Amino acid sequence: MARILVVDDEQIYTRIIREILIDEEHSVETAEDYDSAISVVKDFEPDMLIVDLMLKGDNSGIILSRKLQTVFPQLKTILITGVSTRELTHELNESNISSVFQKPFDMGEILVGIQEILNET
Repeated sequence: MARILVVDDEQIYTRIIREILIDEEHSVETAEDYDSAISVVKDFEPDMLIVDLMLKGDNSGIILSRKLQTVFPQLKTILITGVSTRELTHELNESNISSVFQKPFDMGEILVGIQEILNET
């Protein structure tokens, strides 16, 4: 069982991902933006972050991932986005992102991706 933080301002994604991960017996917390994610991790130390690239406000999912990885160096990050991943190549090469899923994504595929990443540790 892993501790997973899901951050997306589109509640449909946080709700569906949360339900599927709980069914797989993971411990899951959700947040809708950078600030609420920072607040959540005060009491919840995640093994994995699943985060949307574009969050409300000035901070991106990549910035959140970098911030959390300074506190949790072993944190694995999955980025979810509606933006073409070709546009993100430079940023992704400079970040410790384990995987990227483009919205809308197949929930079965993201679940397999999560398991593969968790099994790497």
